[in-house]
Amino acid sequence: MDPWTFDRYRSPYLAIEAVSLDPEARTIEVAARGSSYIIEGDNSLQGLTVLAERLTRLRDPRSEVWHKLCTDKADELCKLLNQMDTLGLIEDSCSECEEDKYFTYLSDCVESVHENIARELSSSSVSLLRPLSDYARIACRSLFDRRVPDLADIGSVWSTTERSGACFYVEAALRQLKYHVRYAPLSFIFAYLLLERLTDHCDISRSQFGETEVRRVAMEFMSTTNIKDTAAHLNSLGYLILKSLSSDRVSGRRGPVSPSGCSGITLAIQAERLCSDVLEQLGESSFLRSISTAPVSQSLVKGCFIEGYHVTSRFVEIIAATLPWRWKPSIRNLLFRYYAEEIGHEKFERTTCEALGIGEDVLSVSVPLPLHTAFVDVFTHAAHCDPISYFAAIFITEGMFGAPSPLNSHIEKGFGENPQFLRVFRRHESLNDELSHSSLSRVLLSEVEVITPAQASRALQTVSVLTELNYRAWDALHEHYRNVNAIPYHGMLPGTPPV
Repeated sequence: MDPWTFDRYRSPYLAIEAVSLDPEARTIEVAARGSSYIIEGDNSLQGLTVLAERLTRLRDPRSEVWHKLCTDKADELCKLLNQMDTLGLIEDSCSECEEDKYFTYLSDCVESVHENIARELSSSSVSLLRPLSDYARIACRSLFDRRVPDLADIGSVWSTTERSGACFYVEAALRQLKYHVRYAPLSFIFAYLLLERLTDHCDISRSQFGETEVRRVAMEFMSTTNIKDTAAHLNSLGYLILKSLSSDRVSGRRGPVSPSGCSGITLAIQAERLCSDVLEQLGESSFLRSISTAPVSQSLVKGCFIEGYHVTSRFVEIIAATLPWRWKPSIRNLLFRYYAEEIGHEKFERTTCEALGIGEDVLSVSVPLPLHTAFVDVFTHAAHCDPISYFAAIFITEGMFGAPSPLNSHIEKGFGENPQFLRVFRRHESLNDELSHSSLSRVLLSEVEVITPAQASRALQTVSVLTELNYRAWDALHEHYRNVNAIPYHGMLPGTPPV
């Protein structure tokens, strides 16, 4: 970690009441909170006078002296200020200007997403969104009451939608909102506002909480949240809602057969079999069909690695959600080892993007595609709430045991004349092979002797949902990145999100 120095304050000022120069003693007295601090100087009287003047000006966070000191570390005053900082004589002025700007931007995001959806929304289709808005109202009330929402409170809402099985995208959105409640409360607040607009045509001033209350609670999370993530969540939810109104909203898979109790390794094999069955039911992927057709689309491959970068940047968050559980040593050791082996892998995706001509300037301002955002959210929530389901589903991202990726060979063929790209790409793939992560679902579940019927049912349902969500995410990637002008992606957002 880098050490603390005063230049890390955002808007510093000297928290002192007075600065007094004693010409005879050649000292400066600083008064603060009932105490006095004496600064002795070897300077001339003129030098001490200048120092006293500068200290006085540093009581104002807007003083240009602060800017000069933060850019010129050789200034002798810097050493004195670091000493004063250890005494607690520097504070940061509180300014909500930045947070107000973010609140306005996210409110604009709600309006922009709402406008895109409202054009397609009919009075009859609003009923499809009722489970989402009902969930949001109940969970938001808990959030505003400062308690973690009890997900049992809204169990009836969720189970009703699950039983209907009618709309895959509403099912995915509900699972994503559960993630927001736990890990992204700012996203959840603005998602709630969006749903209120869509279902009851109710803007922030007429919501059940009122604008003042919404703003007050949102401000608690504004300074600690990545605003680009919140914008990406609103875009993702908006996309899921729009797709719920489309002709392909019905899930293309049959639900898993209600299983009996079994061993962990048997569950892992059942999950692999179910994944293959779901993919067969869904049919040939437009993405795989396109990427396997020569010549390989350059923009499509770039899209693979841009989205790979976004997903990999969050990947260890999924693993981290399992770490606080009190596992037996063998499972705990495997999970911590998996975390250690995965952390930092986004650097490979970033380097690969650079080899394809996609710099950090593009990656930093683009947001993930909506279904890629939803996929990571749903996966993380599963890892947090139901780790057995997560164990069973790991192979969806890491690759199925014994089945090589159909993607790698097609990508290599398309970029045979780019040695820099091939070198980085092959190094990453070689590392993945060495780590044997495609076996991880089996290895983890082999440590679980008994799986109850209820656990098996939840796990296979999660595998089924994540398999279809992953399939649709890749097809959405194909739909977007086959356009050569698709980079960077902002979706329904009103311009580039703040970084």
